[in-house]
Amino acid sequence: QLEFIRMDPFELVTLEHDDDTGHYWTQFRVPDIFGHFQFRIDYQRHGFGFVWSSIPVAVRPYQHNEYGRFLPTAAPYYAATLSLVAGVFVFSVIFLYNVH
Repeated sequence: QLEFIRMDPFELVTLEHDDDTGHYWTQFRVPDIFGHFQFRIDYQRHGFGFVWSSIPVAVRPYQHNEYGRFLPTAAPYYAATLSLVAGVFVFSVIFLYNVH
């Protein structure tokens, strides 16, 4: 098992064996939290040797200016902003050119 821990284990995943290369691997998503984490492997089998490894890593989420410029999930907000601008423009034209 591979543990990705800070104080408590965030991820407990099982390593998969690649028969062609003989390597163990896994894939998971890192939590979006600041902190110092550890990749920890503690593999013990009765009657065999054991493997223990701990590698510290620092995790930093994206800053506000490191995201993409257009977020597809924010499309309703973009549409609302454009409709507000169009409404202000139409209201201004009607208000300025309305003759009493």
